[in-house]
Amino acid sequence: MPEATAKRFLVAGVTCDGGEYNPANVKKYPPSMYFPIPHAEDGSSPTTFRLPSAVYAEFIESFFEHELEATEGFLDAPLLDALIVKLKTYVAGKQS
Repeated sequence: MPEATAKRFLVAGVTCDGGEYNPANVKKYPPSMYFPIPHAEDGSSPTTFRLPSAVYAEFIESFFEHELEATEGFLDAPLLDALIVKLKTYVAGKQS
């Protein structure tokens, strides 16, 4: 499929910062830019994340479908809806 008509997807970057992510460290991980994702060390979280992780608001990029690879993590509809609200709030704050 030519790229002009190929599907594109917005991808939100998630970081565990090499296992160092700690939402309590608000100086390094300001809550206005880092949105924690549920996790469980035993993999029992519906997200499948095993380490504390967060969506990083500064890493939202568009990719063609063929550029995407399978990765860890799953966000259900309610979590995704909440994340979209947070990202919209972040973007609105940057534009004002």
